[in-house]
Amino acid sequence: MPRIFDNIDQPLLPALQQTLETATHADFCVGYFNLRGWRGLGSYVENWDGGEGDGRCCGGIHQEKYSPPKSSDFRDDKFEYPLAALREAIINALIHRNYQKLSDVRVFIFDNRVEIINPGTFPEGVSPDAPVHEPVNPILSRFMYDIGFIERYGSGIRMMKRLSVEWGNKEPRYVFHPLQTTIIFDSPIQESTFIETDDISAQLNERQKNAFSYVQKNGKITRKEYTEINHVSATAAYEELKNMVDKNLLDVRGKGRGTKYVRKVND
Repeated sequence: MPRIFDNIDQPLLPALQQTLETATHADFCVGYFNLRGWRGLGSYVENWDGGEGDGRCCGGIHQEKYSPPKSSDFRDDKFEYPLAALREAIINALIHRNYQKLSDVRVFIFDNRVEIINPGTFPEGVSPDAPVHEPVNPILSRFMYDIGFIERYGSGIRMMKRLSVEWGNKEPRYVFHPLQTTIIFDSPIQESTFIETDDISAQLNERQKNAFSYVQKNGKITRKEYTEINHVSATAAYEELKNMVDKNLLDVRGKGRGTKYVRKVND
């Protein structure tokens, strides 16, 4: 008689191991590769004599990691937000939402923030400051873990905070409502009023004007970018950018190779 394994009351792995102890071959059909549970089955399969035609594996989805070409012709652009943190927030919203509600999980991208709205709330006793693994949908949570979308139970909130800080962004913040939970990722680029370059033309040379326009368009500039757009030495770039900092037009962020210059925001 067929048995149904839900990995809650009926775990699949022990039953597979018991079956493979007496098996001589097997056919596997999986919907994805890199199956987490394979480490619990591999030793049994390796003990078989093997041979052509003794077993088959039918695989479905297989995701290859993409490695972009490395060349000096490509700029090393950095996204405004850590994509891994956004991915984790969306996965959390899908896993922990209230599926008795008809509302959708929604993602809104604004000029200064990204909002991910989950039609549900944290379980009682759980908060962003005190994250505990208490899945709202345990079967879905287990399935997402098995296929690799969850790395470790109960680690998502801490990981999103860590990734955001390492990226140079603020920690994500939460807005709570009785019917939904919103997680907000703030942009590191300050929203500000554009200053016409002509208004400060007397303070800057032509190279500095180019740089200031670049900052207003892109949010920041590095010494390397300054040298590229103005065709000057690194020393000249450093001195002229420092001059703009001294004139309260730019602020310095970071140190060493990670140094960047952003618009000065007056309090």
